[in-house]
Amino acid sequence: MDLAMKNYSEHEAATSFEKIKEEFKVLLRENEEMKKENKILKEERDRMSRKTLEMSVKGLENDIRSFMKAQKDRDDLFLISSTAVLSVAVVTFVALIASR
Repeated sequence: MDLAMKNYSEHEAATSFEKIKEEFKVLLRENEEMKKENKILKEERDRMSRKTLEMSVKGLENDIRSFMKAQKDRDDLFLISSTAVLSVAVVTFVALIASR
């Protein structure tokens, strides 16, 4: 009887060990799959970060172009108004000289 119980216990232990071993293999496979998924997600996140950064740089470049154009327009307007003031001054000076 003791021998039968001992054999049954050994068989039960071996069966439990095999089940645990199979579960461990399944967990290892799942772990590998999760690692692959994490790698893909990280690559996607990095790609999106680069894309966002590129968009930010393009936005800044557009802002700089707009600022430079506004600066040029302001400089052109100053030149035109200065020329107009100088023309009025010359005409007034010529008119004063002519009236004497």
